[in-house]
Amino acid sequence: MAKIDRIIVSTDWNLALPLARVKAFDRLPSDHNPLLLDASTNAFFGKKCFRFEKWWLEKDSFTKIVEKVWSQPYNEVKSIDRWQFRDRWQFRVRTFRKLVRGWAANEVAEMNREKTALANEYNSLDKLLEVR
Repeated sequence: MAKIDRIIVSTDWNLALPLARVKAFDRLPSDHNPLLLDASTNAFFGKKCFRFEKWWLEKDSFTKIVEKVWSQPYNEVKSIDRWQFRDRWQFRVRTFRKLVRGWAANEVAEMNREKTALANEYNSLDKLLEVR
């Protein structure tokens, strides 16, 4: 068996990107390990924009978040009646964004745990297959 999953780096490259890291992922369907190169340039672009994800609609708990936000009372009274609807809408959308960000982070963490567990199970079965 040959080892072909490698990264070759020059001295100049290493001096230019001293914080670079390589992570090897589990080989799932292939006999090669995918490698992820993180150049660690530490670029910060500010707060992430809010993006609605389609997979949220498949989760039962997402509906509960929406119901919770839309059922919250809005009691702020403005002197101009025509702005009340807009303010209520903005309040609910702002509240929704806050709640759904935390909810989505928890959901992604749970999916990653499941993915890791499945990958570990696959790897153990793959090792058993190699032994037999």
